[in-house]
Amino acid sequence: MTQPRTAEQLWRWFQRASIPSTAPAMQHQEMKKAFYAGMAALLAEMENFDESMTDEAGADVLESWKQELIKAFESFSVGGRS
Repeated sequence: MTQPRTAEQLWRWFQRASIPSTAPAMQHQEMKKAFYAGMAALLAEMENFDESMTDEAGADVLESWKQELIKAFESFSVGGRS
C-alpha cells in the first residue's frame, strides 16, 4: 500500500487540476477554503460511523459516496448544475 497523501498534498493536486493558473489570488483562497471545508465535512461524517458498523457496511457507504461524486462530476463536465 502506498503512503496516504496529506491534506496539503491533496489540496495541491486539486489546485493544479481545477484552478487555472491565471485565476486571481482571491479565487485560489476561496477554493482552498471550500476544499478544506469539504475535507472537514467528510472527516466529521466518517468519525460518526458507529463502531458496530461492519467492514462491508463501511465499504458500501464509501461506494455510495463514490457514485455520488461520479454523478456530480458528470454534471459539471456537461455544463450541468450541482
